[in-house]
Amino acid sequence: VLRKNVVRPMGIIAVANDTNDCTLSPCSTLNGGCEDQCVVAPNGTVFCQCLPGRSLMPDGRRCAARTANCTSTEFQCGDGACIPFELACDGVLACPDGSDENVIDCAMLICPEGFYRCNNGRCVSKGRVCDGLDACGDYSDELNCSCKADQFKCARGPCISSSFVCDFEPECPDASDEINCHKPDCSRHPMTLHPNLLLVNCERTTACIHLGWICDGQNDCWDFSDEENCQTTTPQVSCPAMSFRCLNGLCIPDSWRCDRDMDCEDGQNGSLSSDEKGCEYKCARDQFQCSDGECISLLNRCDGQPDCSDGSDEPAACRMRQCGDREFKCNSTGQCIPNDWKCDGAGDCLDGSDEDPSLNCTLRQCKDNEFKCLNQVCILGNFYCDGDQDCEDGSDEPSTCEKHRCQSDEFTCNNGRCISNHTVCNGWDDCRDGSDEKPDLCNKPSSKGASCPDGNFLCANKNCVNESLLCNGENDCGDFSDENPCNINECELSIHACSQICEDRPIGYKCSCRPGFQPKSDGRICEDVDECATKFPCTHYCRNTLGSYACTCADGFFSIDGGRTCKANSSVRAHLLLSNRYYIRQVDLHKISSEILAQNLTNSVALDFDSVEDCIYWSEVTAVGSSIKRMCLKGKQQHEVLHSTTVQNPDGLAVDWIGRNLYWCDKGKDTIEVSHLDGKFRKVLIRTGLEEPRAIVVDPADGYMYWTDWGERPYIGKAEMDGSNVRVLVNRSSESMGWPNALTLDLITRQLFWADAKHDYIATANLEGGNIRILAQNGPSSPLHHVFAMTLFEDKLYWTDWESKAVLYCNKNNCSSITTLVRTAIRPMDIQVQHPLRQRPMPDNPCQDNGGCATLCLLKAGGKSTCACPENYVLQEDSVSCENNCTSSQFVCEKTYKCIPSLWRCDTQDDCGDGSDEPA
Repeated sequence: VLRKNVVRPMGIIAVANDTNDCTLSPCSTLNGGCEDQCVVAPNGTVFCQCLPGRSLMPDGRRCAARTANCTSTEFQCGDGACIPFELACDGVLACPDGSDENVIDCAMLICPEGFYRCNNGRCVSKGRVCDGLDACGDYSDELNCSCKADQFKCARGPCISSSFVCDFEPECPDASDEINCHKPDCSRHPMTLHPNLLLVNCERTTACIHLGWICDGQNDCWDFSDEENCQTTTPQVSCPAMSFRCLNGLCIPDSWRCDRDMDCEDGQNGSLSSDEKGCEYKCARDQFQCSDGECISLLNRCDGQPDCSDGSDEPAACRMRQCGDREFKCNSTGQCIPNDWKCDGAGDCLDGSDEDPSLNCTLRQCKDNEFKCLNQVCILGNFYCDGDQDCEDGSDEPSTCEKHRCQSDEFTCNNGRCISNHTVCNGWDDCRDGSDEKPDLCNKPSSKGASCPDGNFLCANKNCVNESLLCNGENDCGDFSDENPCNINECELSIHACSQICEDRPIGYKCSCRPGFQPKSDGRICEDVDECATKFPCTHYCRNTLGSYACTCADGFFSIDGGRTCKANSSVRAHLLLSNRYYIRQVDLHKISSEILAQNLTNSVALDFDSVEDCIYWSEVTAVGSSIKRMCLKGKQQHEVLHSTTVQNPDGLAVDWIGRNLYWCDKGKDTIEVSHLDGKFRKVLIRTGLEEPRAIVVDPADGYMYWTDWGERPYIGKAEMDGSNVRVLVNRSSESMGWPNALTLDLITRQLFWADAKHDYIATANLEGGNIRILAQNGPSSPLHHVFAMTLFEDKLYWTDWESKAVLYCNKNNCSSITTLVRTAIRPMDIQVQHPLRQRPMPDNPCQDNGGCATLCLLKAGGKSTCACPENYVLQEDSVSCENNCTSSQFVCEKTYKCIPSLWRCDTQDDCGDGSDEPA
């Protein structure tokens, strides 16, 4: 510091006696290497100029005589070539020698007669000034223009057609065409977020915005009026009843406290947030508490596999454990399992000793079109020797398998596997060895193009040199392009073509974009990134904004971190219902508690719930007889059989909580069927086009149902809930598909999620089967081995995995991190998140009072419904009542709309359900 406390210092100049002594000038030696004139820039660097009539050559040092053959509207290149004057200094090389983009010449460019000089230095024809088009690239040719009679002049911008004024869409850059206009009726605005969204008018423009968008940092009104006079501090508010106030002032539902999830997000340096401080976590009676406080199922203790993070469930004493009289002890692990699990065809012991041949287990029987694995599991016969290991023990791919030839519509992978021709070059490794995605096969450009690695400079002759060698006085490129032009800050001279960020380099410059933008193909112009369509950052609703996005949550949900995460704003705690063959368990989503709801089951598979009457529904599938049952959690909790003799293999169930019906897939009969929730009025909806129907889900509000089929031609299907309008959404032609097992819906974002247990991936699409995205595929960081069922709640996707015998979850938008929620002793089957928000009521229910129907009221698309009749009954002309179509060998029940074999009459069994076949 030379001097302090100077009162209002103004200009400054340095004076020295030796300013005219230029003996140390870099131009004093060999003229600085220049052929004509050597010039020293203010920063001390040297650049060369040519005498009048001569042009600088590409090496930046030599000069060549100009041959004036160009017209007055043309620019003469250094090599004598002529180009239109408008192409000079436009940021794109037009001259063969590149002289039209020389930064020094462009900075001093003089526009010839008949041309207009833009603010950015370019020259454009005067005929293009004030024509309504941005010829300059900076709108300077459209400023200070008088508009035509049929045009409107933007306050800061061009002229636009008068027809665009007050059309509720801003065409002017400053939205001045939408100011002082008649305001629209925002209640009729075609906003598609959700039907209960309340929109209001902006103060000055014609925009309609949500009240929650005011002061959210986004220019929703187009003129920033919604972001004026905003408070910079959050006022102190009191939390409503049944809420907890965080230390940071946030209000959360009481049910979120002590749930092992840090919702307040006010913990410092990794410490607990205020909603999780002072909590006591206790395990349920049927759980084991690990040394670190974690809770696991008692069945997982001493099973030979550590389930506690600290391994405390597998002490050395486990091997000496004595099993009870009704239990079987596994050979090597000491695990105790129920005797009923022995010889049941499923390996429940980790060492498989419960299915050992020495126990004289009865061998499982497979169908004619199936192959029996050595572990007694049945798979489709065409999976034998198909190059893919479908049996867990690999017995379907013995060494005797010959590499078979693929069909004409299939591609042969290098590993011998056959895949559909439609899946070749789809960006996904269907072959599992990468041979279907090789660059030479897919005509993909090699990564080694006309570019250089990071930290290198691309010479004009396409050579690459290290950036540290630029402007060092040496011809490292071999064409002097690493030495010309040096140390010119194009960013400060405003001769660059970057629309947002300009980064100066030793030679030239680099354009980049602000967060929320991405460069166009030219690398210079930035365009907005639609994060909603590319990054899927929100749990529920996403609204793209210029340079960013905004998230909102559906009604009934609470916004966390700006709406990117939505949690249920409810005092009802969400639980996970898990079907585990011999029992149905209710698990807390935060692993705090767990209880068995139903036990002593034979082989429970499918599962769903009804939040209206608080009942659970499940199927039990065995070779000697299957059934569909329910149990209501209020009252006596008795198991009620709904269907038995009419079902064979009901692998999937779905409760219609609006129409009060039950839907199921029967893999044995190849049908999709429906009945009342009480089991009455059974009807077959779909009989054709099904081979191995597995999972089924319903969307009552829209009137559609969806199902998976993993037969020889696997697909995901869709139909109206009365069985009409059947169509295929996803199959092998649109995505690689083998065993589409699991299926679930996000009824808020209108998405379909499924998992393939053959190709081991989880995917999502819209409800028309479009915009398919692979969320996760089996690998070191994504343990997907054999997904059987899945469900969804809030921002998480949950699923069961047979091979890992666990329930896992991930974020539904990206599945970037997979976490194990609980482990089970045996294969977990179906899974559902139980919460009222998953089964919302329908304001205008077309099946209210059963829709006036005598038997079944079935929902249809468009908020409609139709009456239907059970099997052996036909709908009458009144479209409401049903008439029996029973045969002469059948008995017509009086009240239950059933036709039963006449032999069942007076057999002491109430087959009708109303006693009419068993009169006194």
